[in-house]
Amino acid sequence: MKVGNGVFSLWLKSDVRSCGSRRGRERGAALVEFAGMAIVVAVIIGGVIAVAPSHGRDIACSILSKVSEAIGAGGMQCGGGENKAEEDEHKPTEACTNSRQTQSVKGSAGVAVVSVEVKGDIVVEKLSDGRYRVTDARAAKVGESLGGGGGFEVIANNQKFGQYLNADGTVSGAVEAGLIYEVDSEKAKNDLVDHLYRKAAVEGVSSVGSFGSLAAPINEAISHYVFGYQPPKPTAAYLQVGEEGSVSAESTQGVGGVQAEGSYARALGVKVDREAGTTTMYYKTNAGVSGNASKLGFGVEGSASGEAIIAVTVNSNDPNKVLNVSATGTYDAQIGATTPLGVGNPPSLESGQVWTASVDLNSVEADRMARNFLAAAKVPGYENGKGALENLGDATSTFINAAADKGVLTRQDISTTSSNYEAKLGVKLELELSAGVGYSDENVEFSNGQYYSGGKWNRWEGC
Repeated sequence: MKVGNGVFSLWLKSDVRSCGSRRGRERGAALVEFAGMAIVVAVIIGGVIAVAPSHGRDIACSILSKVSEAIGAGGMQCGGGENKAEEDEHKPTEACTNSRQTQSVKGSAGVAVVSVEVKGDIVVEKLSDGRYRVTDARAAKVGESLGGGGGFEVIANNQKFGQYLNADGTVSGAVEAGLIYEVDSEKAKNDLVDHLYRKAAVEGVSSVGSFGSLAAPINEAISHYVFGYQPPKPTAAYLQVGEEGSVSAESTQGVGGVQAEGSYARALGVKVDREAGTTTMYYKTNAGVSGNASKLGFGVEGSASGEAIIAVTVNSNDPNKVLNVSATGTYDAQIGATTPLGVGNPPSLESGQVWTASVDLNSVEADRMARNFLAAAKVPGYENGKGALENLGDATSTFINAAADKGVLTRQDISTTSSNYEAKLGVKLELELSAGVGYSDENVEFSNGQYYSGGKWNRWEGC
């Protein structure tokens, strides 16, 4: 009995040990399988980490850390580590402009020595973050025109036809106002532009009669009930006043002719950004020269232009609190050849660039330097003599160096193409009697964007 019990006991213990050993082996096998799967998952997630954007890498790293903890290897450090690049304070945070299209319609008239011109622009900018900025602008100028000449001229895609001889000079006062919209997709941009064209057409028809005040509600009703469209609210609005001047000489004989023109303009404006809660006051100057000569559609043309804008941004709720001062400069020069009707024109030789220097006034030193720059530039409202003795070139250099050191300094190359269509008829001896209409389409492409940091120019992604 004892033997039997002993045998039974021995067999039982042996069986228990065998069962325990089997379970241990199963646990070991399961651990090996789990570790194997974890390695496969780790490889997959590692690939995700390598190609994912920053937020994707953070998520993948968190998952991999949990897997690492589960197999007893400890967690992983995700984000905020030594490998995380320090954010570059000189890198622009706002989206840049990739392209800009400006479509303009204008009408002009001259009676005696008074000349009048009205113009409407729709400007569409494509931004680097996929959004679109659309500006609906209206401008008018009234001035005095002196000179002599007359005739009839038609311009089609920059080619001239007719009999026209003229030489004059004009000085005008100019007013411009506009609404600025921002939308998130190309479809939204197209719908908005169509709405603005309908608005312009309704305004044009209404201005002929006494229905001007009804133009806006009529257009809103057409958009809503006919097209089922509700336009977005503008994000900003601007108003600018200034003066313009030009001198020109022109001769058109049949198909071709010669022309030379010089112009200048300066304006003081204010822009209110409702979403950002800021008000920007700006001072803008520009000048340009152009000339062309053609015969039977074949010819040469050249132009050069430059523009400078100095802007001061303040808190809308506290106008005495200056937030930022920026300066933007643009130059564009090109020379090219033309063929009949613009077909097969060879590429123009062109050099153009836009640069921006911006400084946040978050220190006494930056505030003093910026105000000296504004005074040296004789920006209205800042001509208090504080920096009047400083040369404008030196003040500008100081400001740009401050932007490179404490702010943001950027540059982009630009390339411009345009098409012009115009018809004008008039005679000018001692007094003028003339009329004209015109349409133009200008396209500007921006490329090779760079920002200045660390003593060198760096690539501005997407710009």
